[in-house]
Parts: sequence; structure tokens; C-alpha cells
Amino acid sequence: MSGNTNIPSSKPGDKVTVGRMKGNILIGDKIYKLASKELSTIAHKSYENCENKKILVNCIVTIKKDTPINMKIVCTNNRHGADNYHNIKVDVNSDITPVEAIKTPISVERVIKQISKTNNTPFEFENITVYLDDGLYVPSISTLNELRRTALEMLEQKVIDNKSRVCKLQVPHIKHSTQNKVLTHPKVALTLNLLNKDLDYDKLDTDKIDKIYLPLKLFLNKDYYNIIHYLSQNYKLYIYMPIIIKSHYRNIILNYLEEILQNFNVKGFVISNIADFELLKRYHKNYDFVGNYSLNIFNNFSLEEYKKLDLTRTSVSREVSKEDLKQILEYSNMEVELIVYGNLPIMAINYCLLGKTNKCCPDCGANCTKDSTYYLKDRLGYEFRIITDNLQTVTLICNSKTLSLSTKDIPINHVRVDMLNESIDEINKIVDIAYNREKLEGNQFTNGNFYRNV
Repeated sequence: MSGNTNIPSSKPGDKVTVGRMKGNILIGDKIYKLASKELSTIAHKSYENCENKKILVNCIVTIKKDTPINMKIVCTNNRHGADNYHNIKVDVNSDITPVEAIKTPISVERVIKQISKTNNTPFEFENITVYLDDGLYVPSISTLNELRRTALEMLEQKVIDNKSRVCKLQVPHIKHSTQNKVLTHPKVALTLNLLNKDLDYDKLDTDKIDKIYLPLKLFLNKDYYNIIHYLSQNYKLYIYMPIIIKSHYRNIILNYLEEILQNFNVKGFVISNIADFELLKRYHKNYDFVGNYSLNIFNNFSLEEYKKLDLTRTSVSREVSKEDLKQILEYSNMEVELIVYGNLPIMAINYCLLGKTNKCCPDCGANCTKDSTYYLKDRLGYEFRIITDNLQTVTLICNSKTLSLSTKDIPINHVRVDMLNESIDEINKIVDIAYNREKLEGNQFTNGNFYRNV
């Protein structure tokens, strides 16, 4: 490969030529080996301190007999970003007056050397001009340092004051909620993160379960066709979109989604990532969009923005406290959902813990496809359930403790319970508890952050 191209170098403007001779590079008029330490040093200097752009300033120091030492500093505009500071200036007098020198008078060079260091300030002297009368002596040379510090501090403050402006943020006016009165029993959404062919799903409590969320990957498994078909005929069924979507999985979604929607009576989608709005934009008119907790909704301003994207209902962030939730509900003009039960994910990693790789391999043993349950155990003995995804090689690590919240004193009409490997009887019991706004008690349960302010 040959040709001329400009790359970062230790000296601005250096021409760099990648030579025809393998392993050599020409910078300026010197040839370096590509793997040389000298070339590495040049590359390092090219980006060293590149985040700290200095503003160039001109400085005039006047040292006259019987007159306090004076310093004038003015910003120039010949470096990137400095246009905003052009012609901002300060004029500072020192308390010290120069005297006649007895032996060695101060020189222009000494003055420049003394004041030229700008250290950690955002400024750098481009030009320093010194007007100095002959035969003068400055009683305390540190006076020049103090004068420089004072002048640069004043200049920095003047820049800040000059550029400060009143923020005209247009905060949207949010009216009080127009929702109906609080229902005696909330509507319960059941999330089935896993399906089991040995369970009899027609024994689910149809009276108390309002809707069911199923992860997208389950729709792609033909073994679950009959189960999903039954659920789609008896409940409002939603496709739960994954929080992470890799590029190849995106293609799978686009290829199979139409077939899924034709085969099953799907009511809508649980949106887990803001990119889902673009990915599913062709469906928003005919299907409900429900926000997942991963959209990180903490307040009504977020709700208002997501409402513009056609969300019909949403879960709030799992970090929202009880008091914050009450305030959200007071002003919300969208249906709000609260997760009240589940061993919820605390981490998603781009790695398969079972196959010990970040991609699917033919010889990994395919433990993720077996009917086994896997956990990570920490040093205290707590077990964290792991859920693998052989389509994306993404592993979810779930909390060792189970979230369980009561909504007896919370004016919310929609709650959600998340299941892993609970039996049908356990699912019905948990649904009943959520339906009656109660919670489970015990050492294995947690309130999460619900009673904390974060």
C-alpha cells in the first residue's frame, strides 16, 4: 500500500507516508519501523491531553517606575473553540510598585519566564509583551505569580459570566391524571419467562389473569406451539421483546415475526429497548405497545415523551420508590404497571456461562437446551438463577431473592408478576396474592428499592 495521508503526530502538520517497503512509515523526513518504541511514543503524544483544549490569550505586562505593576490579558480567537471567548479581557494592578535596582535589575526574559506557566487553568499564553523601564527591581518576584493567578481567575470568571444565560427550558405542563378511579382489584399481567411442556396451562386462573407476556424466543421454539396457541386464544398475549438484540437476532425477528403474528392471536409487544420503536414501527397502529421496566421511567416527563411514541401502558423503573410512584400515578395520563413479584434479572452478560464462550459452538454440550436449572453461588451461599439464550448467547443473572410487593395503599390498576420455574399451583397462588394487593413474607423475599429513595 502506498500514498500520502495525514495522521495524528507529535507535531501538527507533519506529513505521513505509508511506504511501499513493508513495515516502514515516514513521518516528516524520518523513517520509523511500524513496531518501534519511538513510533509508539509519537502516537501517544498525538492524543495525550487532547481533551484539555487551551484557550489562547495575549498578555501585556507593564512595569514602570513609581507605578503599580499592571497586567492586561485578552482572549484571542485563533484556536478551536476560542471564537466564543474573543476579545474578553481583564486589567489587573498589583499592590507592589517596582523600585530602582541596586545591583541586578529585572529583565524582560525573567518576567516572561515567571508568568508564562498557566498550569491547570483553561488558558495558554500565545504572546507575552513586557513594557519595562530600565534599572528597575521587583521587591518580591512571587508578586508576578500572584498577579498572573489573579488575572487568569478574573478572566475565567468573566468568561463564565459572559457566557452564562438564563435557561429557557420549556417544561411541559402535566395535568392531574384522567384515569378512572382505582379498581378494587388490579389487572394482573403474568410474565412466563420459561415454558414447561409438562405443565397444564389450561389450569391457570383465567378470572384473575388479565394478560400474559411471553419472551420472543419462546415463539421460535416449535415445541411450544400448542401451549402458545392455547394462551393466545384464552388471554391477551404479548410478545416480550429482549432487552438486548444483536444484529443477527434482529434478522431472525424480521424474518419470523410475520409468521408468528399469523399463527397466534397476539395483542401487542412489550418494548424493552428504545430501538424497538423503530424495529416495530410498522406494527404500532394495529398492536399495543407496552413499556418494559428497562425503559427506565422515573417521572411523568418520561411518561409524556413515551406516550408520543404510542405506548399504551408501561412498567416504571424498578428503582422507583413508593413515594415517587404515587406522584407518578397522580399525574399520569397513561396506564402504569408495577412489577410486584419475581426473581428479576440483575445483570445481562454477552457470554454463555455454560458453554464458557461468547458464541454458540457445536461442541459446547448444549447444556442450555436441557431441562436443568443452573445457578451461580456467591461466597455467602446465595444462589443466583441464570437463564441462557442460545439464539443470542446472552445470559441473564437473576436476583437470589424474590421481589414481593403489596399495593394495598397504592392507587395502581395494573400489576405484573414474573415467573421462572414455578408450578401452575404456585403461579395461581402468586397471582391471587397480587390480585388481592398482598405480598409474600419471609427471608427469601425482598422489597427491592421500593421503600428507599434512590
